[in-house]
Amino acid sequence: MQGYAKVFLFGLAVLECIKMTDGAISSTVAFLTPHSTPQRQNKHHPLIECNHHGVQTVKPKCVTSTTSCRTKTTQLFLIPSQATTSKNQKQNKSSCANQTLYTASSDSSSSREIGAGDTIVYNRTENPVRKNDSDSKNTSDSKTRPKYEQHQGQLSKKKRNKSRSNNPSFGNYPNVPWRAISMAHFRRHPNVLPLPDAVLELKQLEDVANFRQGSWQWDALHVGRCTTSQAASALGLLEPHAARAMGIPKSLQKQGGGSAFYRLRAPALAGSLDEMNAILCNHPEEQQERHKTTHDVDVNEIVWEATKSRHTNTTAAETSRSPKKNSNLPRQPKFAARYLCKTTEEELSKWKRDARRKEFNTVPSMRVRMEWGNVQEATSLLTALNYFWKQDPRIMIKEVGMCGAGLEMNSTMTNHGLLLGASPDGVIEYPNRTLEALEVKNHCPFVSANFGNKTNSTRNPSRKQYRIREMPLQPTVPPAYVSQLMIEMLSLGPSCRSAVMVRQTATNGAVILRLHRDDAWIDEMMHWLRRFQTDYVIPDQAPPVNFFWQSEDQNDSERYKKFVLRTKELGESVQLVDYIKNGDIQRVVSATRHQPIPLFLD
Repeated sequence: MQGYAKVFLFGLAVLECIKMTDGAISSTVAFLTPHSTPQRQNKHHPLIECNHHGVQTVKPKCVTSTTSCRTKTTQLFLIPSQATTSKNQKQNKSSCANQTLYTASSDSSSSREIGAGDTIVYNRTENPVRKNDSDSKNTSDSKTRPKYEQHQGQLSKKKRNKSRSNNPSFGNYPNVPWRAISMAHFRRHPNVLPLPDAVLELKQLEDVANFRQGSWQWDALHVGRCTTSQAASALGLLEPHAARAMGIPKSLQKQGGGSAFYRLRAPALAGSLDEMNAILCNHPEEQQERHKTTHDVDVNEIVWEATKSRHTNTTAAETSRSPKKNSNLPRQPKFAARYLCKTTEEELSKWKRDARRKEFNTVPSMRVRMEWGNVQEATSLLTALNYFWKQDPRIMIKEVGMCGAGLEMNSTMTNHGLLLGASPDGVIEYPNRTLEALEVKNHCPFVSANFGNKTNSTRNPSRKQYRIREMPLQPTVPPAYVSQLMIEMLSLGPSCRSAVMVRQTATNGAVILRLHRDDAWIDEMMHWLRRFQTDYVIPDQAPPVNFFWQSEDQNDSERYKKFVLRTKELGESVQLVDYIKNGDIQRVVSATRHQPIPLFLD
């Protein structure tokens, strides 16, 4: 008891000394949490020193804050200004009693002002905008690393269990249109430039890009043309040896050039401007069909309600992570526009009837994956729109058809009859008129219940046909898609210097990536596409398996292997723009409050 009394008297003496000095404190003071004791665990930290009493002090030139992950508290360090005036000393005097110990919850959105002339450093563990990956690589402690590192491709156990409780893990009827925004509604977004319903005249060859994807003109332009869907096969990247070297899964591998050989051997739709006009335009029956389709959608229905962006000198990514009460400005909105349509009980019942009519339980999982990618495309495009809108509200997303018809290489004989074309999912148009190709990939959550030999009868007692697989997000572009992005940049012209890819999941958020243009790789790609045209298409001889990898010419084989390795490097060295949390993805909500839309329609 005498020891405790001495400690208590010593504490009173310290408080009395602080009062006598009018709240003046030394230039280096560290505030510790009430439930913690001075430790020497950070004595080697470059920003924290320990004196001979074992008390941690912060260097005055470098200010930092650390977060206690176990106690969920954030330490605030008070750094007095270099020139403290008498007025500041009077203000500090009134609050010196609260300055000895100060903690704030890590979930708090603001820090308390302690004194004029002092700086409080508030550190929150938010999802950072990792543009160069330099900050995250220097973080070694797993407890204080950024949230992206902690949740990269994985949900926390608590959130994963909650998600599974709301959505059953097994089912027979996948809900393919789950919370999807239709393309017709996406075209009416205030930041989207849609294509016209009908093209009456082509003023130049490149105007064929005004035909919407899915139209018969768009399909006709694919015949005999090397598009992005056939480029990887024509380059031999999906052949077994090359695919194994790049880590491409067997489900995507093809042999003998796949369908690229049969696509390119067909006569292509090409000619003069007058011939293209006569073939593709001036069709009265198409006008009637377009008119009928347009009336199926209520054009008077209000779908979007535009929101106002906060105009500041800082980017939206910075302002959204700053404390709320530290700024008098309104909070940056999540989305560029509020979606007004909701899923009703009648629509959900219709989906259930359609799913049973299609008999999804007898449909291969590959078909379900393809339908999911098509239906969810507009939702992923909206994810990119909302993200880049926060950077600049003048950003627009352009809808395009097949681009590249007006390229000089398509109008000359240097390619030996090889025609190129690409249909990006969208084009990002910046205020300075620069363009970026936009490609989205939706990872389907439905796989066969037997996928991966996971046939546990206790988890699937009713022997359902499908199960939910939470796809881990990887901040890389799969090698099979590198040629697709490069051809899209090539088709948009020399001013397009990069392409954006959005990889989105149903329950695990999304990741936004940027691949920069590599003209040297594009030249090498064109070399091998011409070789495919001259070696196999023109002679009308189907290519063998591993046709470029196992070439009879040893120099050709070595050159091609270097090209394959370079393709893999490009996919792995892609720029990570940002990680989007699942709650920040704009989707359709249920009209019935507190009733989630299920992933299965059983």
